[in-house]
Amino acid sequence: MGLIEGSKNKYYLYRDNDEKVVSVLPLSPNVNNVGNLTGAYFSGVDKNMTNDELLNFKAVHNLYYEQELGSQLTLFDI
Repeated sequence: MGLIEGSKNKYYLYRDNDEKVVSVLPLSPNVNNVGNLTGAYFSGVDKNMTNDELLNFKAVHNLYYEQELGSQLTLFDI
């Protein structure tokens, strides 16, 4: 998969308040270019990550795929 093909599959990660904070551009089957839209997560504009690194990054920073937004339970939902 090249840059042009990967751009068709670009997606974003969001904070729980629906703020778009990270862009993800798949470059090859196990390499993703991760764009730092807010400057809050790492120095520089972008960084390449494997799928496992990206999933770990997503979990550590409590980020969500668009389809996951609004599906989290809060303390008040219990």
